[in-house]
Amino acid sequence: MNHKIKAFIVLSVLLNLLMGGVIAGHYLQRMESRDGFSRVPESAQLSPEKKALIESTLNQIRDEGKQAWAAMRESREILGAILKAESFDPRAYDAQTEKMRQLMQQMQERKSETIKTLAGKLTPEERAVLAEMLRRTPYRHEWKQTNKKPVTQ
Repeated sequence: MNHKIKAFIVLSVLLNLLMGGVIAGHYLQRMESRDGFSRVPESAQLSPEKKALIESTLNQIRDEGKQAWAAMRESREILGAILKAESFDPRAYDAQTEKMRQLMQQMQERKSETIKTLAGKLTPEERAVLAEMLRRTPYRHEWKQTNKKPVTQ
């Protein structure tokens, strides 16, 4: 085989490996940051039992949230079908959006109740750690909070 062709193939394989590593690293980093929601920070001064309690409760919230979001995606698909239909049915649209509102409300209520139950088992210092963890969830859009314009009356 020609020396230039060999060099080209080796270079191509190396670049593909590099690109695969970058993609895998990006994916793993995203997954780690999402799981960070349920991990107690190393700096937190909590007993192993309390850390385990907080982490298991937040994992439960995350798992329930995944199931609820699957239902929401399905509802959005149905809503999309209603909007794409040949003739628009306002009643079907209203019914589907109401169903989506109820799903969101149920998700929020379950999360709130679970956190309330957990907080009742914690000391004020432990609740402060929990509050900080919830403030830093990867699902919150911090930039929305910082870029809000003051409300004028």
